[in-house]
Amino acid sequence: MLLKKVNLVATMVILFSVFSSMSLMAQDGWKSEGESGGIKMYSKVESGNEYKTYKGVMTVNSSEDKVLDVMRSVANYPSWMYGTLSAKVLKPSTTSNIVSREVFDNNDSYTFVIYTTNEGAPLGDRDAVSKVRMQKQGDGGVTLRFSGDPSYIAEKGDFVRVKSLSGLWKFEYADGGKIKITHQLYNDPNVSSWIPNRSVNSKTKEIVEKSLQKLKGKL
Repeated sequence: MLLKKVNLVATMVILFSVFSSMSLMAQDGWKSEGESGGIKMYSKVESGNEYKTYKGVMTVNSSEDKVLDVMRSVANYPSWMYGTLSAKVLKPSTTSNIVSREVFDNNDSYTFVIYTTNEGAPLGDRDAVSKVRMQKQGDGGVTLRFSGDPSYIAEKGDFVRVKSLSGLWKFEYADGGKIKITHQLYNDPNVSSWIPNRSVNSKTKEIVEKSLQKLKGKL
């Protein structure tokens, strides 16, 4: 009889934990989009946005220094940011196309600007200007929060300027000396009205998931 009571209590605890997790997920609006290769994907619809926002989360065996070195090297973004053709630092001025390590070492918060060109097949290629705000967290982590600024520089004839862009890269310490990486992206690529929303959503999900996969390979 006692064993049955213990099993009943254990079952109630498990069910409570599951329902609590589902409730928290529902409260912040994120819906699971599955898991592949250690990357958990989520999506949500935010008020005022035409398309879905996507988020991917993974944990890697690496160090914060190595992660930040990869993020600082804007010149190498095309090697792992999915669909990126070229990337350039507009601010601060740099000849190496690398954000100085001093930016991260000497500042708790700093904003730099990046210009990227992006493969848009089967539609025309896109370009985007992103203002990236680096913010150190109290637990030692770092968040790079970005937003599009389409009027920062003049549009170029070979590319369609991305209409709206926002998201983040977040790096946190995890158990076992690992790093938890979160990538979140909302993308309005400025497409024609006949392009269905599901096509844009599918492309954004692909960008997030494959960028994380490639980043994991570099780390």
